[in-house]
Amino acid sequence: KLTSLVTIIQHARFTRNRNAQECGERNVEPEGFRWEANGIGSIVVTPHVTEFDFTVEGYHFRAHLTKEVLWDSHNSENGPEGWARYVSIIPCHWYVYSLGSTVDYSFSNPEKTIFSEGSAIGHVEKNWGLSFPAGHVWLQAFSSDNTSQVCCAGAYFNTSIEKLSSPYIFVLGYRSPKLQLDFRTNDLGIVFKDINFSPLASCFSITAVGPSHTVELKAYAPYDTFSDPVLAPVTKREWKPAFRESYLATVEMKVYEHLAWGIPGTENLVDTQVLKSAALEFGEDLLTEASQRAGH
Repeated sequence: KLTSLVTIIQHARFTRNRNAQECGERNVEPEGFRWEANGIGSIVVTPHVTEFDFTVEGYHFRAHLTKEVLWDSHNSENGPEGWARYVSIIPCHWYVYSLGSTVDYSFSNPEKTIFSEGSAIGHVEKNWGLSFPAGHVWLQAFSSDNTSQVCCAGAYFNTSIEKLSSPYIFVLGYRSPKLQLDFRTNDLGIVFKDINFSPLASCFSITAVGPSHTVELKAYAPYDTFSDPVLAPVTKREWKPAFRESYLATVEMKVYEHLAWGIPGTENLVDTQVLKSAALEFGEDLLTEASQRAGH
């Protein structure tokens, strides 16, 4: 079944389009695209609307996403990578289109004994490049009223030289009515510390330190809520089980304000969050390595 699915996806049609009605008073018409696979369905993206319509083995899912929350509310082109998005030698790039779109959805099973529809909040992003990063962890969450959002990811890249890899690279973005914070490994003055990967315990924690703020983050989920391995393109031509996800994670955060990179005695707790129904993802290689170390 996996081989059949990959074949269908590889023969899917991808087309770009321009939608003048989405442009309003702007001088430049933005681009959109349509991705369509026979026997599965389609994704249609315009500047302010994203639509999914899929049927897989009789399971039907439809979603309509609007009212995007941009990573940078002043410039839609800016994303989590910052200036690194211009560096062409990076094997994989990452862009977050929305930290929390409004979603209308419906879902049904083949027998039509299950039917669910309603409203939700959705995170929309994309990856592109030559190869998927190694050892990755990823999470995203939002408050129930969608006034606060967090997104964090970390990974490293293998190189063509055997046993030589890049250091771990992290990005963390946090938005709330009080704060708009970005932390990136590639930005001067940003330090990530107290990093703990515990994929078998389904837990991840990290502390991000910047010139004026520190964020302490912990994410965890019941192990039995994680999916089976998810198939993904690890290179342009190779598909493998690449990661596992839970959508029932909890993200706990504490945010401190301080002088000059956390001079002791200057920190002041300015924000706390406990975000439920978050997404937490571990790379399949992390899980495999952890299982081998544990003797499983």
